[in-house]
Amino acid sequence: MSGPWAIAFAVQWLLVLMLLLLVAGILRQLSLLQQGVNAAVPVVSTYRNGQRIDDFELPDANGTQWRISDLVSQREGAVLLFVSSSCPACLILLGQIRELVSREVLTLKKTLIVMGVGSTSTAVQLLEAEPALRSSKVVILSDAGATILRQFGITSVPTGLTVDQHTRVVDQNLNPHVANWLYGAADATPPTEDATVARWVPIVH
Repeated sequence: MSGPWAIAFAVQWLLVLMLLLLVAGILRQLSLLQQGVNAAVPVVSTYRNGQRIDDFELPDANGTQWRISDLVSQREGAVLLFVSSSCPACLILLGQIRELVSREVLTLKKTLIVMGVGSTSTAVQLLEAEPALRSSKVVILSDAGATILRQFGITSVPTGLTVDQHTRVVDQNLNPHVANWLYGAADATPPTEDATVARWVPIVH
């Protein structure tokens, strides 16, 4: 092979090589972009969606121990909410819980499990003082030593996780008080646009 044919052959392979390099560059950029997207997604807990959470027990305000797997299996799963009494965002979330329970307590398909992190006297007794939250579908527990919070690898409150009847994580959110996440997690209808979800204020006796 000589002359024009050799030149054409060389040009052809040069174009193929350039195309391969271009494809490799595009794939590398896509990989870097995916890594950036993954890094931008906030880590909510040590559990991945679809993974079963470890079973645990926590007491209520009366000292009665509740096992999470028993509570979850009673209905179509549960919404786990970690809160504290001194967190402004938690007060917004608790206001949403109060609104939801007062409006759809008879039709809620999931159990709302509210875990007060910190001192029992501040995190749980204040919750128990709110009559609107006293419902068979709302369970208020005390994680006084933040043991379960650490077990879940959660670093801030409020944090919410949805689990199915088999304690598999369905969804999780670092800001459960934002964008009606609570209502979607509970399979409930959000309030109408003109409805006001009152900021939760504990009753002082």
